[in-house]
Amino acid sequence: MPLDLTTFAGCSQLRLSAVIMLLDDWTGGLIQGRAAIKLQHIHGYERRRSIIAQADGVFTLVNVPSGLYQISVEAQYYHSRTTYTLYLPGQATSFADMSIILRPNANYPFPADAVLIRGIITNQQGTPLPGVAIAPSPKRPVPLPTVSAFNGRFIMYFKTLNSDSETIQLRLTKRGFNSNKVTLNVQPGRATLHTFKLSPAKPKIKSSVPQGAI
Repeated sequence: MPLDLTTFAGCSQLRLSAVIMLLDDWTGGLIQGRAAIKLQHIHGYERRRSIIAQADGVFTLVNVPSGLYQISVEAQYYHSRTTYTLYLPGQATSFADMSIILRPNANYPFPADAVLIRGIITNQQGTPLPGVAIAPSPKRPVPLPTVSAFNGRFIMYFKTLNSDSETIQLRLTKRGFNSNKVTLNVQPGRATLHTFKLSPAKPKIKSSVPQGAI
């Protein structure tokens, strides 16, 4: 969606600083659902009031001093993302233009024929485990690595498959737990749901020699 510059017509007190577009990694277009961004200078101070929502997935920033800024993004159907790559010129005659690609999370409304791996990760007692890293093993272009959410859920998606059926290995890791490697089969037009359990790692006992012992 192009920026409607008539928004700033006749507003002498508003200076356009940047336009940020949030893009959907699945569709390639603008994101769906609610989203919010936070602008923070690398030296620590925030500029919350400098953000004006233009439309779904498009944000305009106004009256922001020049400098290098951190942009944090939180969106309803996507993983949060933070980037440090936005430089704002702070001049009336120029503004920054940036696109940020967001990856869908487990709440994303995928179409019925999407090729998905949905999973729930728990401990041995069935309590959901957040922050578990899930990555293809060995490394491959798709699906991309992800992390389980607060409720232990995660999702991995395939835009295309190289054949009618693919076998993929996933490695699940979390500090304080034994890693787990699982083998799954994915097929076009199918979404599969799996539950995985991680067992706590045994603490390593360091042997020590008493002081003065020979």
